[in-house]
Amino acid sequence: FYKNIKEFRDFLTFQSKLIDMQDNERIVDMGCGTGLLVENMLNLAVNQQIDIRNAQLIMIDLIKEALDKTKTKVERIQNLHRTLLPEHISYIVKDLEPNCLIPVHEFINNIDLDFNFLRNRIEGLPNTAVDRLLNKSSKRLYEIMRGASITRSDEVYINSEFKDEDGQIVIEFNRAARFLKKELKEKDFVKPKLTKRASIDSLKYDRLHTSDLKFTKLNFGHNGLRLHLDFKKNYFDKI
Repeated sequence: FYKNIKEFRDFLTFQSKLIDMQDNERIVDMGCGTGLLVENMLNLAVNQQIDIRNAQLIMIDLIKEALDKTKTKVERIQNLHRTLLPEHISYIVKDLEPNCLIPVHEFINNIDLDFNFLRNRIEGLPNTAVDRLLNKSSKRLYEIMRGASITRSDEVYINSEFKDEDGQIVIEFNRAARFLKKELKEKDFVKPKLTKRASIDSLKYDRLHTSDLKFTKLNFGHNGLRLHLDFKKNYFDKI
């Protein structure tokens, strides 16, 4: 449908020219969809007789069916013009959504940040709640929000100083912080993760996700402790 619209075709060609794929470059299309852009890039290279056999293309998308369509488009062009086109093309299924724990990680690792930093960064944490945290701010509250173990006296403090909704936000943010610090407790989990004889120290954090933990107010999706995409720094020439 879109390919029948001249303005859209012109836009794709403009993008392809901006990317200006060259030989020996490593290029990634993150969120490639069904491959309309890479199809245009390759056709443009063919029309201009550009030899890019030693270039590398990496196509990434969350939806496998979309990647399959991309691969079909690429292979169709390769079958006609294989001598000019990249020999190395990869198709990777990957979730490219940013990890929802990143704002928590930044907050707990920078003591110069106050609660204002959290505005508009975490689903379920409204700015009105941030205002109330600021009004009630104390050294201990910041320690709790940065992952300190909550004591009985802390529980009394939270229950007395905060309404139910805000108190729950404090507890859940503390839980997210302790997840990042690998200091969870059995009561943090939706379902038990340990056998009766197992120690909390035996938890395999690399297998845990936020969806394993009790979050009713704050929404951290289904994220683990890997905060960034597993690509080396400066790995790609063009993105």
